[in-house]
Amino acid sequence: MNIKITPSFLQGKIEIPSSKSEAHRLCIGAALAEGTSYIENITLSNDIETTMHILSAWGATFSCIEKKNNGKYIYKIQGGLSTKKGVVEVDCMESGSTLRFCIPLGLFLNKEMKYDRQGHLAQRPIYPYVDCLKKAIFLEEEKTLLVKGSIVPSVYTLPGNSSSQFFTGLFMVCPLLDGNSIINIIPPLESSSYLAVTKQCLSLFGISISKENTYTYKIEGNQTYKNGKFRISGDDSQSTFWIAAASLYGDISIQGLSKNSLQGDAVFQKFISQMNGKLYWNQEELCIKETLLTAYNFDVSDCPDLFPVLAVVCALSKGKSIIKGVSRVRLKECDRVHAMTVELSKIGAKIKENAEEVIIEGVSSFSGGVVSSWNDHRIAMALAVASCRCKKELLIEQAECVNKSYPLFWKDFQKLGGYIKKV
Repeated sequence: MNIKITPSFLQGKIEIPSSKSEAHRLCIGAALAEGTSYIENITLSNDIETTMHILSAWGATFSCIEKKNNGKYIYKIQGGLSTKKGVVEVDCMESGSTLRFCIPLGLFLNKEMKYDRQGHLAQRPIYPYVDCLKKAIFLEEEKTLLVKGSIVPSVYTLPGNSSSQFFTGLFMVCPLLDGNSIINIIPPLESSSYLAVTKQCLSLFGISISKENTYTYKIEGNQTYKNGKFRISGDDSQSTFWIAAASLYGDISIQGLSKNSLQGDAVFQKFISQMNGKLYWNQEELCIKETLLTAYNFDVSDCPDLFPVLAVVCALSKGKSIIKGVSRVRLKECDRVHAMTVELSKIGAKIKENAEEVIIEGVSSFSGGVVSSWNDHRIAMALAVASCRCKKELLIEQAECVNKSYPLFWKDFQKLGGYIKKV
């Protein structure tokens, strides 16, 4: 599906989807807990449904008991995962989080797992697990990954500049082992905020992880996940698109965010403020108004998912901006550094990339035209933001890819006054 956007001023109130990061973690925790749990405020997306399907293959039951008018759900989860005989095959679709969270869990439960991988997921790295899970064997084919062996209490050492998803996978399973484990991080540590989110979510289930120092975590074994009632907070990652759109050409109030969020992408609010943006809290709403943004230099090593939308904002700001720490941005659903460089250049941005940074000279507006999403949800949504300052219509190819994380994105875009047409 292609979407043609007519440039318009976006304004109004929007309720942000719930956090995808928290949803993954809470679904896994509820599945590991014996008994019945309830999770409120779930926003379904392709990635979250993929995690639910895999947990269901291991014996958990997910039942929707209420759907709200805002597109959010309440789920009842019957926990208690069990070992299955033989090779268990599951489809991770294009969800890197699902795959990386489930590899240690699969070793704990089944000893032999076959993970199907769609799209670019087959090219995304898993080497931190290959290097540290000494009792496991990894056999990769074009679209599948066979993992067999076991996971035992041990000292696990992983590079801190790899995805935090590898650490989260170990954090969730090591408490179930029959002995204590140590997780060592090889500096530098990137995306540390996601480890904080993981620790917070696990604590809700009664799981304790001790932070010995910046680079060492101790995890006691023989712990038990406790069932309960949980509520997912708003997604700071998804809020960035509306913050950016309002700052460039709009007046938007966002509902559902937390002022004290642990989510790493909440730093985008600080980024916009550093660029002379107008943001303020009105009770529980974050309000953003259009302003003339000025260039600034950023490091996204701790928040790589922010790169696409940040590139758009910098490209429409006064002056020269430099975005550093982009190496992991290239390892997402696509090479997002190259994708944004190519697509923004098509519509008039002055942007250059190299191995470690992107240099952007701001312009007052974009031309419009035809751009590709590269079948990447964050590229598509970032380009939608770019349309606000286009002189002519902007057509985004493969725009349905937003379903991976934010299925209601185009509906919300229209709700705020955006003019779109499916072509």
